Amino acid sequence: MEMTRREFLRLLGRGVGAWTLLAGGLGGLLTGCKEQEVSHTVATVVGGPPVTSVSTTSTVPSTTVVSGPEHGRALRIGLVTAYSGPLALFGKAEDWCVEFVTSALPEGIVCADGKLHPFEFVRWDCGSRAEKAAGGAVHLVTEADVDLLVCSGDIAVVNAVADVAEELLCPCLCNLVEWHAFALREKAPDRPLRFSYAHAYGVEDVVADFLHMWEQVPTNRKVGLLVAGDKEGRWWTGEHSLLLEAIGQAGYEVTFPEPFPVSMADFTAYISEFQKNGCEICCAISPSADFVTFWRQALALDYRPKTVTAVRALLFPQVLAGLGSVAHLLTAEAVWLPSWPFSESLTGRTCRQLADDYMRKTGEQWTPALAQLAALEWAIEVFKRSRDVDSEREFVARLLETRLDTCLGPIDFTEKVTAQGTGSSGSASARRVADTVYKAPVAGVQWEVAAPLVIEARQVSAVNYPLLKVAGAVRRMEYGGE
Repeated sequence: MEMTRREFLRLLGRGVGAWTLLAGGLGGLLTGCKEQEVSHTVATVVGGPPVTSVSTTSTVPSTTVVSGPEHGRALRIGLVTAYSGPLALFGKAEDWCVEFVTSALPEGIVCADGKLHPFEFVRWDCGSRAEKAAGGAVHLVTEADVDLLVCSGDIAVVNAVADVAEELLCPCLCNLVEWHAFALREKAPDRPLRFSYAHAYGVEDVVADFLHMWEQVPTNRKVGLLVAGDKEGRWWTGEHSLLLEAIGQAGYEVTFPEPFPVSMADFTAYISEFQKNGCEICCAISPSADFVTFWRQALALDYRPKTVTAVRALLFPQVLAGLGSVAHLLTAEAVWLPSWPFSESLTGRTCRQLADDYMRKTGEQWTPALAQLAALEWAIEVFKRSRDVDSEREFVARLLETRLDTCLGPIDFTEKVTAQGTGSSGSASARRVADTVYKAPVAGVQWEVAAPLVIEARQVSAVNYPLLKVAGAVRRMEYGGE
């Protein structure tokens, strides 16, 4: 019989000999975490003041006299996210998600054990860094004793958390991440995931939308490819790159200089290369800050491609706001939009209603990170069907029975796995693409910036998700003086 996670952690606590089981990997993380204390009532946000953990609580006393379900222990959910660094918008949105859940379920939920279980959310700021995310995940499991880890966003951060979950036998749910990079891992690729699962978008869908958007603008079919030299940039353009393969097969000529170092200050050489080769299409795969620097310099040097597409960089309208009017008509992938025809499973609110609620409560523009709510919807639905909330294997067994509609679209782990998510026609028609993944929608958008500053993501492509209706064709870039 396999030991449970809690039995495993008790074993580790018995002596130095047991701790050496993790000496090659997590041992150092455990040591490093001690400087960031998280108690059962306080979640430390790294780089900021302590934040009281959010709980759902029942006002009904636990007594045999009162009718209703027996009260069970709190279900503890550990949230590893960024409250600082380039991914900080994920943290702000996750705060809203936690508040939404606690308002929708103030007393918690009744699980299949017949008991009413409140929730406790313990949050950890990873600072947008994978090593801090891994350290935080270790601490949440070993010190805060969470039942579940939840993480979203950058693949380096998500995979770091999932790696810890696998080592410490803790269930982990992820979303808003690319599924190939999650499921086909660099670390121990021959060892399948057992505890980590994702509702994740696919690069094949992103690429299909990019090609469809480019075909809508007459060009010379020459593409200038600007790629960051970080983990995600290397993944998008490395060996067996679906992006490079698809661009080539579609008959585009690609100018692909060496990947640039993150936080580069001068893109003159790259811009000159694109100008020299007449690249009327520019495609960037980079963090937001680097794209902003590149695009401002490109305009200053009079590089004016007919269409510009950015992977990763333009997910958030806040980035467009920072660029101002020069962001008008840039194109990008969309991993969630207020216009999408989905509703969350807790109260039935639509994507548009969720975006409006976020903007009303925060006074800020919506962000796709609001779809982190879908991971919490998923967790709650699995807990509801769990007969033994102390068993991580019970959680995984119920997870694999999931059929749920969320604010990020459906999740159905009862579907048969279809390798690589491609049907006989070559389209990405299947959604259950790996044992641990169900695909989420993705679309192509063109950002429109008006004056006074009004930013709208107009959906212009949804090749593999026809349910997501487009709102017109892609327009050619417009520049002052043309």
